[in-house]
Amino acid sequence: MNNLQPYVFLPLFAGFWCAIEAVLSLLGGWHRLAKRYPDHPFPSGKLFRFSSASMGFGLPVNYGSCLYVRVSESGIRLSTLFLFRFMHPPMFIPWSEFTSCQKGWFVFWPGVELRFQNSDSRIVFRGWTGNAILKQWQQLHEAHQQIV
Repeated sequence: MNNLQPYVFLPLFAGFWCAIEAVLSLLGGWHRLAKRYPDHPFPSGKLFRFSSASMGFGLPVNYGSCLYVRVSESGIRLSTLFLFRFMHPPMFIPWSEFTSCQKGWFVFWPGVELRFQNSDSRIVFRGWTGNAILKQWQQLHEAHQQIV
């Protein structure tokens, strides 16, 4: 009987892992955003590995050090580490989909919050990634104001 334990444990663990990933994706809004903003070929821009962010309201889903974030002139590409990919497909969100980008304190951490047009969704980035997103946002808006 002891020889069968790995054969029982591994499928149960994988099923439990996938169930947790699915719940987090649905609660935080990743699944909904990925459907709305499908991935496309890699944009040029700065890649931030092992980034942290949170998504959702109330008790947001925290993605601690498991994101790849590429910040480009056209938008932001988000993807997760392979182990967290179930129900978390990569997505690309153009800058035009955001209404605001602001620095502040969120729960107990400083971060940069992006809010979406026509949606109550938000993403809060922390650390170097958040600072790069804020800098890119400011550059885009300064360029837009110079044109107008």
